[in-house]
Amino acid sequence: LGADVAAGTAGNVHLVLVTVVAVGALPNQLAVVLVDDEGFVKRVTYGHGFVELQSINPLYPPMRFEGTEAERVRVIGLVRQIIKNV
Repeated sequence: LGADVAAGTAGNVHLVLVTVVAVGALPNQLAVVLVDDEGFVKRVTYGHGFVELQSINPLYPPMRFEGTEAERVRVIGLVRQIIKNV
């Protein structure tokens, strides 16, 4: 998954607990998503004709997919818990 999962400290992440879903995420839910063949943990936002993926790490800009590009995004599951060292 993308290195942004732990707000810039991906080396400290030990486990991400996910609930697998058959349908997409609700707006603003943290989800495991695939864009083409690359996995990310992002907050999912939907709009008229677009899907936007927002990182929990402010260093990463949002990823916006409009029109047919939105078909590249697939929600795999919803994040229930992130466990990391502090």
